[in-house]
Amino acid sequence: MAEIEIPEEPEPEFLPEPELAAIARPTVETTGTETHVPNERPQGPPTLGRRLAASAIDLAILATTCGLFLIAGQATLFPESGQLFPTPDALLALALPYFLILFAVFFGYFTLFHFLTGQTPGKMVTGLRVESQDEEPLSFSQAFLRSAGGLFSLLPCALGLLVILTDTNHRGWNDRLAGTRVVPAGASPELEELEELEELEELEELEELEELEELEELEELE
Repeated sequence: MAEIEIPEEPEPEFLPEPELAAIARPTVETTGTETHVPNERPQGPPTLGRRLAASAIDLAILATTCGLFLIAGQATLFPESGQLFPTPDALLALALPYFLILFAVFFGYFTLFHFLTGQTPGKMVTGLRVESQDEEPLSFSQAFLRSAGGLFSLLPCALGLLVILTDTNHRGWNDRLAGTRVVPAGASPELEELEELEELEELEELEELEELEELEELEELE
């Protein structure tokens, strides 16, 4: 029987990880049908309705926290009064310390949640996330500037927030100051890169298996 020469195929060239991450997700062919791997990350700015709903949830949480703080303060400082909430005279006397404490709570609420997770509880419920302009998680300085910018936006009759209505990307003064934006929540950029790399590795393994099957078939023909 004549010998069948099997040409040696060149080993596949593997791209570096940064280049692999930049490649779009491929189309996988299985049993004659094509399975497309969609990009699961939503595109475009979120609707104003979702942003308003997220703000309403956050404000409700903060209002509840403020009420509980006042009740706790009344029970601690004036236990003999028998009242649930402090009187106007008591509030006036404690206006400065109460204001400083509640200001720290409100400011820290948005700053820490945006820094640690990119989402406040309201944004978690409505599926929103804050990220930098280059799609990276916020640094602490960005989260701090965004909270400070939010306060600044309220001063001239909330003009800094009304800009959101006319801006194509729905960015207010706080986002412009911090270099951030609000986007629909999805997989983080780092997780997306890992998923893409895993999918490409799986494709490479399938190609290697197909090559081995072809070689085995040729050997059987010999």
